[in-house]
Amino acid sequence: MFLTVTMNASIDKKCRIKTQSIGSVNRIQSCEYSAGGKGLNVARVLKLLGERVVCSGMLGGHAGKWIEERLDKEGIPYEFEPIAQETRSCINIIEADGRQTEYLEPGPEIHPGELRKFETRFEALLDCVDYVIISGSTPRGVDDECYARLCSLCHKKGKYVLLDTSGIQLKRGMEAHPTLIKPNLDELKTILGGTVDTDRLPEAAKSLQRQGIKYVVLSQGKSGAIMACPDGVFSCRPPSVPALNATGCGDSMIAGFAYALQRHMPPEQALAFATAVAAANAMEESTGFVRLDNVLRLATMVVPNRII
Repeated sequence: MFLTVTMNASIDKKCRIKTQSIGSVNRIQSCEYSAGGKGLNVARVLKLLGERVVCSGMLGGHAGKWIEERLDKEGIPYEFEPIAQETRSCINIIEADGRQTEYLEPGPEIHPGELRKFETRFEALLDCVDYVIISGSTPRGVDDECYARLCSLCHKKGKYVLLDTSGIQLKRGMEAHPTLIKPNLDELKTILGGTVDTDRLPEAAKSLQRQGIKYVVLSQGKSGAIMACPDGVFSCRPPSVPALNATGCGDSMIAGFAYALQRHMPPEQALAFATAVAAANAMEESTGFVRLDNVLRLATMVVPNRII
């Protein structure tokens, strides 16, 4: 069973508009609401792949209740820690030419007592699961060591943990040796503290992997991904698909890795499968949504290559 953690969930509003005009009135043509947050996307994809999953994190106010109601409709179990302040909303403006502009609220202010209660809840949930996926940002009031503590709790109880975040939570979290991390190029620059030579990405991935992280996946969007693991360094390019929505592809890839690792797939096969899941998400209008038949078909089209 899988546990996903979304510390900074949101009501996601996907708004379609002919063209956006800054500084004037813009009339939206249609708007779609969803329970948002990277961990919730991961949970949704895992369920669509046929897996048992439970969501956790922190929710508050009417927005938090709405998210729980939406998860109830989707049949996804959850164990959230209630907080005093209102859960945030985020807006994605999609123009007719495909250009997207996101407006992301910072999230609620978390009281230290609320964070302590969540971590107690998290530790108890670990007794029911095998794999943990910690995704996304943290709201205000959450200290820089939070994700590192969660990773350490996972190790203490013998659980695998996939960490997909950025900034200081990623840097500190890496020190707790998660099973897998998936930084993009900007996040890699933050980790390494400077510029990144794109010709030396395999070496960069391997150097991070040697620091005690079993799988280091460098995400390159449409260009695919590079993965360093104890067996070597591999790359994968996604198959060509009719892409409708790139949002959530990274979360779908993480779900694919969790699924593959839980089934003890060889590393290069896990990379290929995760790449296929991400491509299947790109084919859908909805974020964090895949069709199993598409995943299985695309998985036969992805060929991993050994680099080192």
